[in-house]
Amino acid sequence: MNISILQDTTKRNHMIPKHIPSNCSVIQYLTHCTDMRTLLKKATLLSLSEFCSHEEEKKRLQWLASRQGAQDYTRLILEPHTDLLDILHAFPSCHPPLSRLIEFLPRLQPRHYSAAR
Repeated sequence: MNISILQDTTKRNHMIPKHIPSNCSVIQYLTHCTDMRTLLKKATLLSLSEFCSHEEEKKRLQWLASRQGAQDYTRLILEPHTDLLDILHAFPSCHPPLSRLIEFLPRLQPRHYSAAR
């Protein structure tokens, strides 16, 4: 895939994130560049709701992203550490395009650890 900024973008301060190579495969991007297991923010849930084809799933994601749904967000997202893969599995009508995933998925951070015995 070749990543570029759309000419008609209205997003302020738009730029390709530095952690994404300008020319890589989708598999390389998802495996080596982004953290698919990150905790989802409310803004991400709201954005994902735009891509649900079933109205009930869309409303449920919007509820979780709202102030009124704060307790459910804590119970269903924060406490069990629900990530994007869990959400896509739980909301099967949600099909966000890769371009939107690139926008809100963070960089894959190095995992420093010790192999001490």
